Amino acid sequence: MKKIIIVPLIVVFLVLIAGLGYYFKDKLPFLQNKPDTITSLDIKEVESKTPKIETADWDDPAGFSFSFDKSFKVDSHPDDEVNYSNLTFTKEGDSGVVQITVSDFKYKNLDDWLVKDTQAKLGAGLDTQVSGINAKKVAIGNGILLGLVDSDNVGYFLQLKPGSDEAYWQKAFNIILDSFKFTPYEGESSDSLRLQESLEDSDAGFGADDNVIYESEEVIE
Repeated sequence: MKKIIIVPLIVVFLVLIAGLGYYFKDKLPFLQNKPDTITSLDIKEVESKTPKIETADWDDPAGFSFSFDKSFKVDSHPDDEVNYSNLTFTKEGDSGVVQITVSDFKYKNLDDWLVKDTQAKLGAGLDTQVSGINAKKVAIGNGILLGLVDSDNVGYFLQLKPGSDEAYWQKAFNIILDSFKFTPYEGESSDSLRLQESLEDSDAGFGADDNVIYESEEVIE
């Protein structure tokens, strides 16, 4: 008789425990399922932030043009009587610098320039292209020095000295490189060899970052 009574009591007890567990499952933290950590981060914490860089256009009388971050401060060094063009780009509150210098090329070739130039002296550089023209680039610390020569034996030297945010400065430098092209200077024929050698839409250069938005708004001469 006692066994017959105990069995129903056990069943009732188990049903009661199950009911209480179901009732309190949303109220007791240890009964709740823990959320997947990766999924939670992917949805709530990890957001893709696309940097937006608005650009301006620089049309230089020395015969070239390019786009650049419009927040840059530009110093064209108007008192420079040695170089065809001497441009310094800086950003307020940042130590980064982009320097572009254009002058007569004094060396036999770009390899000779890398070995003998007083600022470089770094030996052989890596081959690249800017606006369809063969160029050399070399790393200087965490920066980049790049040189190319046109058919008029004029050298174009572009240097990046990044600030604290190296990724930003590299993107800003890429904007200049990817948009760089030769344009007619005063008195130059539009079908000159210098212009013919330059490809406006060359894809052989550094390559722009897909996360950068280019919004050219103004032209500076």
